Formats: sequence, structure tokens, C-alpha cells
Amino acid sequence: MLTFNSNDKANTVLSQSIMAVMLFMMATESSAGGWMRSEGEHRYSAYLQSSSADRSWDKDGNDVISSCTSKDRSITHEYEYGYTYYRTFFGKVSMANSECGSDKASGFADIHLGVRGRLNLYKNGQAWEAILIIPSGYDSNKSNRLGYGEVGLDLGAYGSTDLSEKYSLNYGSSLRFWAGSPADQFRVKISGSYRQDENWSYNAGLSGNFSFKNGDPTQIQSINGDFESEFDVIRGEIGVRRKLSKKLGMSAGFFKNLWGRDTSQRQGVFISIGYVWGRR
Repeated sequence: MLTFNSNDKANTVLSQSIMAVMLFMMATESSAGGWMRSEGEHRYSAYLQSSSADRSWDKDGNDVISSCTSKDRSITHEYEYGYTYYRTFFGKVSMANSECGSDKASGFADIHLGVRGRLNLYKNGQAWEAILIIPSGYDSNKSNRLGYGEVGLDLGAYGSTDLSEKYSLNYGSSLRFWAGSPADQFRVKISGSYRQDENWSYNAGLSGNFSFKNGDPTQIQSINGDFESEFDVIRGEIGVRRKLSKKLGMSAGFFKNLWGRDTSQRQGVFISIGYVWGRR
């Protein structure tokens, strides 16, 4: 949450945040997740996802059976625009459907508006990001909801390093701050890619979301184990990418929550397609 109840709490979160960033900077030369667009270049992508969960982890990480089977489906639309060599603007929004027993929710999820800038002026794939997260107007008081219903700010850095002609490493982390009841979060991800040839590549990776202990659990209760005020989760993902042309590509894969606290044991599949046009 962006507002703290005491100076001690603020100092604790600040020191944890600084430590997390320092560890990340020591572990990587910069970060990976944001690719810079050329000036005047556009990119649109659509991402379809379907997942389910019938078990969850409690606050101590113990395996428990959920009161209902949660089923989520969504399609995410994302657009990127290379404003200059140094700045890329982007935005995304999802249409989602979530159900758990008789509790159902559907509509627009959070809106993400962001800017990306170069960390390395001479090489792509080394970038910082700032993202404003805006709730779209869904009912955040429902036990089965599409988001926190709060404004958030995500500040991160991402990078990519070629290990050889065929192998590459992608990495990154961010700090996500929330207004209201949700706890602030430290997010990190790392993945490896293998390029079989010009058209096919394969990837596998891990991502983590770890909450600072500054949320208000009494304000947020979720029937499906998602969007708790404080939660930790580590997710694994494998996928394949196919380059269809110079401008068009697609990917598909499988993901699974491997460990967590106060979250669902969610797993699912995804498929996405992306198209690039304009100046390159």
C-alpha cells in the first residue's frame, strides 16, 4: 500500500525495498522484460489464457483443498509505440471471466499504462519501466473479483543477455506499490531461451511475487485464493515461439504455481499472437 500507518512501518518497508533492489543489481547487470521499439514502430499483441485451481496454500504454505474449483479465462490486448529512440509507450487491458462455484465475475480487469526507457544507449533489451495500474470499474468487494480495485505503481528494470548463438538469458525485477489495503510487492523473473533456428525458439522460466507485510488482510478476502492483500507465489512456465514472418509471430505454453502462501495452486495454458508494423 502507498500509505503507511507509522514511521517504523515505512522505514521497515523502505529498507526491505532497498535491500531487494540491491540484491537484484548485484545479481544482474541490468534487467529483462521490456524490449524497446524503434522510433515510429508499433506492436499489437493478443494474449489468451485459461487456468483453474482446486487447491491453495494457506498463510503458512500448507496445502489445503479450496471450497470450490476456480476457473479463469481472459484475453489481454497490448499495444506498444516507439515514441523516440529513448522512449517506448505502452498500454494493456484484459477482458476476463472468473468463476468459483456460484460466484462469478466478468468484464474489464485493470488497465496498465506505461513508459519504457533505455538503460543501455547502444544495445536493445536493457530497459527500465514505469507502469500505472488503474482499476476499470469492476466490483472489488466481491469475493470473486477481477483485481484489487486500487491504483498501483510498478517500477522495474529488465534485461536480456545472449549466452551463445542459440541460448539467451532474460531477467528482471520490479517494486509494485498499491494504494489502499493491498500490500506492496517485490516481483522478480528469470528465464532461458533456446533458438532452434530463425523461426522456432523454446523457453522456460520462473517468476516470483513476494508481498511486504504492510497490507490490511481484514479488508480483502478472496474465495478463489487470488488477490489476497498479502501473498507469496513462485510460478513456473514453459513455452514455444514461432516466427511466422518478419512482422508476425505467435507463442503458446503452460504455467503452474509451484509454491505459495495465501494463494491458489493455479495452473493453465496460454497462446498469444503479435504483429509489428511501422518504421524499424
